[in-house]
Amino acid sequence: MKIITVATEKNGYFHSLQESANKFNYDLIVLGYGEKWKGFGWRVKLILEYIKTLPKNEIIVMVDAYDVIILRDSNELKDFFIKLNVKFLCGAFRKLDGLLGICQEIEFGKTKNNIQPPYNNLCAGTWISTVDYAISIYNNLYINDNKDDQVILNQIYDYNNDLITPDFNFNIFCTLFPTIFTRQIRDIDKIHITSDKKLYCGVTNTYPFILHGLGNTDLTLILNKLDFNNKNNYTSFKYIIKKLFYHIKLITYTFFKNRW
Repeated sequence: MKIITVATEKNGYFHSLQESANKFNYDLIVLGYGEKWKGFGWRVKLILEYIKTLPKNEIIVMVDAYDVIILRDSNELKDFFIKLNVKFLCGAFRKLDGLLGICQEIEFGKTKNNIQPPYNNLCAGTWISTVDYAISIYNNLYINDNKDDQVILNQIYDYNNDLITPDFNFNIFCTLFPTIFTRQIRDIDKIHITSDKKLYCGVTNTYPFILHGLGNTDLTLILNKLDFNNKNNYTSFKYIIKKLFYHIKLITYTFFKNRW
């Protein structure tokens, strides 16, 4: 099974994504390496361009490059997805509290449709579908390079919520924001590693296949407990600052655009 990501450089937990994909028998396809980052809309277009070369009925997974760890075997995931009987499953996360939660909604928007809480916000950083269906939901949209894929996903879901299924139960994607100051996974999400090296979420009572640590989550403890090598993971200060200014710019632009 192919896992597709866009990475212009090695950063964050990219090494662990490679290691975990290899361990669990996935074919990791890296697009855009060595190119200049042009925006999340550009990422969507790059992925669509690639998957149009694949067999239409092939099941594919798309993940972020720098904050995702694979947890379970590819054949097991394929069988599980088929049994779910959904066409397009994407990650879903718990909204941040207070001012950060407000900024989050300004930047990414929020679907007008109700999703079962607490993980009731769509996440564009992870999804699984067949090639033909993924192409069909994105293909008729005009996608600007700088448009955020999170916003695009919300717009599709608002247009017709039958097109997309949010993984609010963490059946496949475990999508978590950390504590603000320590960057650790929050206690409220009740995450622990079992004796047979599976990640368990006590909130949803599920054993997800893929962990997505949003917002610069520190995944060191998880990686150690899963016996992965964390030594080659590195997030440059330059990347953190660039990412921070990108989000500030997007929040400011979206706020004044919607206000005026």
